[in-house]
Amino acid sequence: MTSLKGKPLEDLARLGGYNLLSLPADFAPTKLRLPVCFVAIITYLGCFAPTVRNVFVDAGDPKLAARTYDYYANQVHSAEKQQDKIQMTGGLSPRGYVKVKAMSLAILALSDSMQLNLICGVFGLSALLLHETQRLIELERQGFRGSVCRASIGSGLLNLDRLSGVLAPLLTEREGEETHEDTFRAIQREIEGQRVAAMLIGSWRGVSRQLRIWEHRGAIAHHHGFSRTFSGSAEV
Repeated sequence: MTSLKGKPLEDLARLGGYNLLSLPADFAPTKLRLPVCFVAIITYLGCFAPTVRNVFVDAGDPKLAARTYDYYANQVHSAEKQQDKIQMTGGLSPRGYVKVKAMSLAILALSDSMQLNLICGVFGLSALLLHETQRLIELERQGFRGSVCRASIGSGLLNLDRLSGVLAPLLTEREGEETHEDTFRAIQREIEGQRVAAMLIGSWRGVSRQLRIWEHRGAIAHHHGFSRTFSGSAEV
């Protein structure tokens, strides 16, 4: 499952098609334009992952994962072979607000249009899954019947530490072959990555609100095609 590795997001959208991802208002600034494969998987996880024990930890069915990957990869590869025949086309304290605003600005500064959509999709999904899991656990604690957590409250379900551990490697840019670094440095990098991932997930609803405010005000329409990105008219 590596045939799409290294391909730009723009190519995945151009060759495999794109769709609009809708997350609840607090978890994404607006509808996000992303390659179909990302939208389908994020939407599926958003619906079913909160009730699944050991999600993102248990490898699951590798054959099913491979078939799903190949399904979307084949769409891209098929289009690549026929390119000539295809027309490509608040409640935040002042201190907390400053942190959220700084994080929002950093995300904008370090991403292009398609990357921004993907960041919003991934971290929006992560915050949503964590929110829904915590809600289910709280329902069980209050004695509601029929909760999926009834057997053992929270056992094996998603939490911030587990989720940040899964996402942390995605925040580290890797160019070329893996660098050989000493064990201490590798552990230090892993801990730092998890800390940053946890901070992003924990603050994401505030970041999403801030991005939405800027979009509605048109305050940063000149920056990375921000408004065009979310309206679905960005170039790909």
